[in-house]
Amino acid sequence: MSRRNTKQSDNRLFVDGERLFKKVMFLEDKGFKNILVTAPLESGKTSFVYDYLLGAGKKVAILSNRSLLKDQNKKYVKRTQAQKNKNESNNREIIDNTLIYCYQIIGNILFETDKDKRRKFKNNFKKRTGLSQQLVDEYFRRTEEFVEKDIKEVDYLILDEAHYFTSDSEFNDNTEKEFEYLFSHCNGVKVFMTATPEAFIEAVRAYEEKNKIEHFERMKEVDLLKQLTPGIQDLIDNCDSEYMTIPEENDNIIQHVNNHLIFNYIHEKDKDKFISEQVKLSNPYNKMIYFANNKRYALIVKGMADGKSLLDKKYKGGAFLCSLYDTDGFSRFIDHEERERIVDNEKFNKDVLVTTKVLDNGINIRDRQVKRVIIDYVNYDSVVQMIGRIRTKNRTDKEKLEITLIVPELGDIKNKIRDSQRAINGEEAKKNNSGEDSEPNLFRIEQCRYTKKAYEELLKFDSLDGENIFNYHFGHIYTLLTHSDNTVLLPPVRGLDKVEEEFKREEDRIESEKRIQAVLREQENEEERKLLAQRIQSCFAKYGNRELLKDEFDMLAKDLNFKNKDGSISKTANKINDHLAEHGYRVESRISREKNTRDKKTYRIVKRC
Repeated sequence: MSRRNTKQSDNRLFVDGERLFKKVMFLEDKGFKNILVTAPLESGKTSFVYDYLLGAGKKVAILSNRSLLKDQNKKYVKRTQAQKNKNESNNREIIDNTLIYCYQIIGNILFETDKDKRRKFKNNFKKRTGLSQQLVDEYFRRTEEFVEKDIKEVDYLILDEAHYFTSDSEFNDNTEKEFEYLFSHCNGVKVFMTATPEAFIEAVRAYEEKNKIEHFERMKEVDLLKQLTPGIQDLIDNCDSEYMTIPEENDNIIQHVNNHLIFNYIHEKDKDKFISEQVKLSNPYNKMIYFANNKRYALIVKGMADGKSLLDKKYKGGAFLCSLYDTDGFSRFIDHEERERIVDNEKFNKDVLVTTKVLDNGINIRDRQVKRVIIDYVNYDSVVQMIGRIRTKNRTDKEKLEITLIVPELGDIKNKIRDSQRAINGEEAKKNNSGEDSEPNLFRIEQCRYTKKAYEELLKFDSLDGENIFNYHFGHIYTLLTHSDNTVLLPPVRGLDKVEEEFKREEDRIESEKRIQAVLREQENEEERKLLAQRIQSCFAKYGNRELLKDEFDMLAKDLNFKNKDGSISKTANKINDHLAEHGYRVESRISREKNTRDKKTYRIVKRC
């Protein structure tokens, strides 16, 4: 296997933007309207947009799944315009021909029919952005115009971070509707781009099958862009044979990941101690990012960092980021200065950045002082996207980035697997505006399959060499990072042995608890059986071996107090006998011989021999 020197910096990972541009043009000429581009994180797959597509005299719309990414994309468009202008400072062709929006605001305009909710959303938008009412009204007017008119007229619609349609479907019911609207109303070429395409591809295929979409209307996947040297790539391009021998193995992405990333797993029970230690290690030259799945806990971690800065001014403290439109009230804690710094400079000033998933897609952080990333998520798309936020391409091999994944407790993992399966089975049907069961969101179903797989693979361990522990969850993450299933070159992963041991201890505790609960239930059942037997004997002494009229039989039923499935008291002979059978008693009934009695039947409780 050929290996190159990476001691200085790694500049071999960019996708050839011109080659990709030509590939997209070729597919467009063939008649394809929906094209999926997948390539590893930090491979430069969007370079063909900014370096080749913009400025080609075409009208382009770029959709993003996070407002931070949208803002950064706007900056890139302005930079592209500036680079093209050089001395022509007044030229605005690229800016004027490029539209940039978030998926979510389009979904809100399209599908939020409740006027009060729309007004609340608009007011919240005004409050978070600080814009005047006039500018807010103009923004929404332009967005509505884009949705209703421009979307049909753009030449290219770039759907950046296209896995949004599946990943956000767990909390956004509109993702399939948004996809369907864009899919059917955009007359131009739609280019879907993502580094984590698995669930998205399955969802699109299910959507195509459901809607009988065929031929050129189906989404076309661009062949995986191998990161080979130009000479080797030319050999492949000019080869007539279906198969060929490649003289140099494509290991540069694998090398990059192995040389620049250090992986570590810890168990949930060790989280508090670990994060506290990591905050203490943080300083302006050893920064840390924590992706938190709980906003309250995130603010506690930020507080830890701020406490350090109060004691010693050489520390910069912490910053907190979440969605500008957070509905739980946490947006008031956003550090807007740091947010703008990330958008403008791709860096942050504080020692510790604590963020929710708002930072997990597309945003670039190019800061060599960021040395550690802690991820409190399990889903593959979230984990891989979070790792990819910190750009390591120009780092030397000595400038490592340490990635720590926090693993939930075993009980929480099993609950997540169970809940995902319930959603897949359609056990969480939601009501539409008419009060009827709404159709399941295909994109959510595929995301739940993907989520279930991630949690299941957390529990799967193996040994590749009889010594080092292999975990299938990490193996999947590594495959997405490198676009390679080469397990031979897997880097060592710290902490897997401890996580596996803790899982075994948890499993033992769970089984022990099950056994204890089984014994307790048996004891309770035995006690209930004894009390029931005593109650039956008491009723037999009171009512046994004599004929009972209907009123007395009703009193017997009340004293026995046997319950039906709906919680009501059993009042018929057949129902009562179902309970009495195992205790050796039964109720007999017969037609009354008395012609003048109001009771058509008489009853008798007897003890069977």
